[in-house]
Amino acid sequence: MKCQKYSAGQLDQRTKSAINHRKRNISEHAQEPPVRDRRFLTNINKTIIFTTTISILSIIGTLVVQLRGQNNLEKGCSYLDPILIDVMAFLVALFLVIEGIHSIFKNKEEPLKNQITRSVRIAIGLTIFAIHILQFIHK
Repeated sequence: MKCQKYSAGQLDQRTKSAINHRKRNISEHAQEPPVRDRRFLTNINKTIIFTTTISILSIIGTLVVQLRGQNNLEKGCSYLDPILIDVMAFLVALFLVIEGIHSIFKNKEEPLKNQITRSVRIAIGLTIFAIHILQFIHK
């Protein structure tokens, strides 16, 4: 195989040509970035909206029932429970909320109908928080 000798001008021209050819190949074969789903109401967003709504409604319902019922009683029996009951209830509620949120984000592609029990679990945990916070305040 013979070595070809090029002048400086020819070498520059061949180098530029090779670089341009490589750039064209790279741009032709470059992968398009994946198209993200731009819809706002994806499965996870629907689940978050539903979970937030049901949680807020359950907390409001709990507060209304507790405060109305408290006004009708002179002294509520549950307020006499030891503080340990409230602490245990907080721990159980914390578990329900954290586990529910973890399950939702672990399965974020699941449709809302498969996530409803997780949302209800979070709402129940938040309701337990609300009940025992009220009881703790009145102790």
